[in-house]
Order: sequence, then C-alpha cells, then structure tokens
Amino acid sequence: MKNILYMQAFLSLGNAITGFFFAFLLMDKFTLSFEEILFIFGLEYGAISLFVFHLHKINFFSIQQKLATGIFFLITSLLFLIFSDTSVISLIAIIISTTLHISLLFPSLHWINIEQIDQSTRGSFLGSMQALNMGALIIGPLVSGFLIDLGYKNYIVLLSIIFYIISLIFAIHIPISKKANPTLPTLKEAIFFFKTQTLKKSFFQMSLVEAVQNSSLILVYPILLKISLKKYALMGGMFFIMAIIEIVTAKVVGFLTDKYSSAKLMKWGAFARALDIAPRGLLAFFPHALLATTLSVSAGLLGPLFGVSFYSQVYKRAEESIQSYTFLITREWILGIARAIFFILTAISFHLIGIYALAFALFLAGFLSFFLKEM
Repeated sequence: MKNILYMQAFLSLGNAITGFFFAFLLMDKFTLSFEEILFIFGLEYGAISLFVFHLHKINFFSIQQKLATGIFFLITSLLFLIFSDTSVISLIAIIISTTLHISLLFPSLHWINIEQIDQSTRGSFLGSMQALNMGALIIGPLVSGFLIDLGYKNYIVLLSIIFYIISLIFAIHIPISKKANPTLPTLKEAIFFFKTQTLKKSFFQMSLVEAVQNSSLILVYPILLKISLKKYALMGGMFFIMAIIEIVTAKVVGFLTDKYSSAKLMKWGAFARALDIAPRGLLAFFPHALLATTLSVSAGLLGPLFGVSFYSQVYKRAEESIQSYTFLITREWILGIARAIFFILTAISFHLIGIYALAFALFLAGFLSFFLKEM
C-alpha cells in the first residue's frame, strides 16, 4: 500500500505543477481562444472514452504496462509541445498532449487501487490518498507560480516529467493481487453491464454529476488567472490555504466509511463543491485578490467530503461485485462521455452567452448533486 501512496503522491505532484496552468499555457503558447481549448478538451475526452474500450481487447496490455506507456508518451508529447513552432505542429501537439495528460489519470490507478484495498483499510487508505492529493495543491501551484513569475516556464514541464518518472518507478514495484483477475472486460461485456445494471442504479447519476464537477475545475483555473495576469504566485497562495483546510478534513472524513455517513457526507460535500466552484466562474469580475481568496476558501472546508465518501462507496460496491473491473471501466466510460458533452456544450454556451452561463452551469451541476439518491 505504501508504494501506491508514494506513486499517487508524485503523480499528483507532477499533475499539480502542470495541471492548474495547463489550459493557460496552451492559450499563451498557441494563442487559441478559451472556447477552442474547451472544444478540444471535449473532443479528446470523447475519443479517450472510446479508445480505452479498444485497448481492452488486448489482454497482454497489463495495468502497469498501460501506466508506463501512458507516462512515456506523456513525456514525449510534453517535450513535443515545448519545441513545436508551426501552427499545424502546434495543433497536433495540443491534441496529443491533451489526450495523454488526461489518459494518464484515466482508469489505470483505479485498477491498481482496487486490488490492494480491503474492508479494514479502506478508510485509512482513502483519507491518506486525499491528503496526498491536497498536499500536492500546496506545493504544485506555488512552485509553478514562482517559476512563471521568474520567467522559467519550461522548467515547469521539466519538473512534472521528473515527478512522473518517480511515480512510474513506484508503480513498477506495485504487486498485482493474485485474487483479482487483471484481464479487462471486452467491449461486449462492458456494454452488457451498462445496459443491465448501470442504468438502474444511482451510480449512473453519481458518475454523471462527478464528471461535471471535476471537469468544472479545469474550466475555472484559466478564468481565475484573469484576476491578475502577472501574479500567478498569488493563486498558488490561494490554493495553499485551501489545501491546508482540505487536508485536515480529508484525514478525518477518510475514516467514516459506513454507508449512512458516506451517503450524508456525499450530499453535503457535493453541495459544498457547488458553492465552492460557482463563485470562481465570476471571479474575473472581482479585481480584489482578498475577495477571491475568501470565496474560494469559504466552502472548501467541506470539499473533500464528496471525493472521499464517493470513492469509498465506489470501491465498496466494486469489491462486492463479481464484475468489479466491468463496474469500474463502465464508470470511466460514462465519465468520459459526460465530460466530452459538458466541455463541448460549455464551449458553445461560453462563446454565445459568456461567463454568466458558465457560472450558472457549474452551480446547477453541484446543486443537482445534492439530491443524489443514497446508495
């Protein structure tokens, strides 16, 4: 389990260093509009959700091999992204790097985690995992912010590559459980599971809302940067405050894994996410950094409740199901399709209506998640 946590720590750190500024770096380097980048994100999510199914027919493509391959091509694409000059090459670089940036964190880690967690250690594991993710929020944006202020943008990508490689080293040493079958479901099996079970459970509704909420964060960061284009380190400080609060709550909530607590925490955590995300859609109109910080931190206290309790239920139900891998891959498929639709529609509405439509959409998604059925 320690190898999994170490792997997740460096993977989250590498993602935090580039992830928060990824969309902005694309805007800055390739002079694409925000709507165009959103549209590309949507197309890439849709393509990945279908491409993953294609990979499932290759049984020898094990979990660790897939993770290693993803990291290798991500590094290659990031280097390609740095040195690309012409518009055609730039567009290809955006498509490749966006695909691999997302697919690296797609379902691979779920398959590794599910084999290592049992009933007695789930709460501790999820709490530690969430704390590590939030810890990355402390270091990542601060480091990126100062490097950008100092004019060393390329070092951001270099640092992320180093952390991805360290993560890969730990991933290689993660033992695959003998009890679980690492063979992934075929397309036919996944579709059958989707038609017979997924649509009849609250799991579908939960996955749909989760896709919208998580995707919303990618949309908000570039908008947040507009508060002060020359003060990126300030945004790192804002996330530093949020991360400190979320680490404390994540460690506490991680041990509440019974069904009743998880269901209640999931509802209130999702509602808190709505309150936390929605104001950021309007931050471009607030020039005062203190006000922006207050809005971001105010509801961040309850933010981890959604993630910890949600994944606690996902792992629990997957463990209880004979078709646990089919369960997880079907969930990823739904998330991919939902994110694709959300990004494309948001790009269109953002272009036609403006930032108010985006803020309303984010709040509506979080508010609807408050009414999720208990599992």
